[in-house]
Amino acid sequence: KQLRPLGRSTRGVRAMKLKSDDDKLVSMDIVSAQITAAIAASDEAEEDDENEEILDEVDNGPWVVAVTNKGFGKRVQVGRFRLQNRAGVGLRAIKFKSEGDRVASLRIVNSGNELMLVTSRGIMIRQAVESISLQSRNATGVRVQRLDKEDAIVAVALVPEAAEDEDEA
Repeated sequence: KQLRPLGRSTRGVRAMKLKSDDDKLVSMDIVSAQITAAIAASDEAEEDDENEEILDEVDNGPWVVAVTNKGFGKRVQVGRFRLQNRAGVGLRAIKFKSEGDRVASLRIVNSGNELMLVTSRGIMIRQAVESISLQSRNATGVRVQRLDKEDAIVAVALVPEAAEDEDEA
């Protein structure tokens, strides 16, 4: 609703306001309209019983998985993040445990999904989403993958469901 149609030669509009020149956008994912409507409804009327039921469904539903390059990660309910307008500064998704730790990936996941973690040395680990603990937005997270000092997580990808079905066959 906030994006107007633009021509091919235009630059577009600002999606997020960054605090410094060192900041950069790492990852982006899409949340369904049904979930965003439930979050907006729960923000507007916190004590309404109907909205509490919707928020409980959101708590069971999709999560944000944050993974850092030093091997820490966590799951946070999507409903714990408030909706923001275009060019907003954003919210803290994870607290870093050590100096030099950065966000490697943020993904929206559902129950039953699996992640593929890739390190700079080429090590790939497949991990179920449910094995990553559910925590608050400001928590540090748990160790998702043990790494050497020189190694770092460079990418996190969702394993497509079609690939899971082929493995079972």
